[in-house]
Amino acid sequence: MLPRADQISLTTTMKNAKLPAHIKTSTPGEKDAANKEAKRSRVDLSTSILEQMTTPLHDFVHPRATIPDTVETSAAKNAESNNLNTGTDSGQDTKNLFIQKNVSSLQALKAGDVLIDMCLNLPHLNRYIHKYKDAVAKKGFSLPSSHSEATLVRHSLQALVNDTSLTWSALSLPVLEPLTPDKLEKLCVLTMSCLYCAVSNATASSLLGISSAVSPKCTGTNP
Repeated sequence: MLPRADQISLTTTMKNAKLPAHIKTSTPGEKDAANKEAKRSRVDLSTSILEQMTTPLHDFVHPRATIPDTVETSAAKNAESNNLNTGTDSGQDTKNLFIQKNVSSLQALKAGDVLIDMCLNLPHLNRYIHKYKDAVAKKGFSLPSSHSEATLVRHSLQALVNDTSLTWSALSLPVLEPLTPDKLEKLCVLTMSCLYCAVSNATASSLLGISSAVSPKCTGTNP
């Protein structure tokens, strides 16, 4: 334990001494400023990441034509503002943005032409496309007219249902626009071929129903 006089002299000497050059001190105000700067840099980094993630959503977005406000559009805007104020439509804007992005991207990639060509080349539906084209060319309107032909149509019914369901799903996508004359012609061929298919299957069902109703009577009249 140092004497009191030595403690005082040592304290005085240390107060008057200078710190080495490699030691740095900071005041409390400087520490707060450094902490705020670090927080600001982290916020800026988060904002930058969010911008990079959302930038692709704004690609391929076509400007919409301005439509004058009517009574219906004004009512729709009021309902939308009410939903936003009450919070009942949470996340709908994000969903609409993703839908618009996907539709615009598919239209830019000409997905409508690809889907239509795919439907025209479906194997079971393609048979009725050829039959429809022959009927338009006045080469004959072919429908099942015997029990064997009706049975053949009935056996391919499930595969035909799969092709028509796929066609319905593909044509229901909002990516067919713009409708060019060539695309409209292909859509008409697809539509009429599906109608031809429905008429053929209805005819086959009628023939099989008549055959099943007549067969027991014919067997019952035999000696």
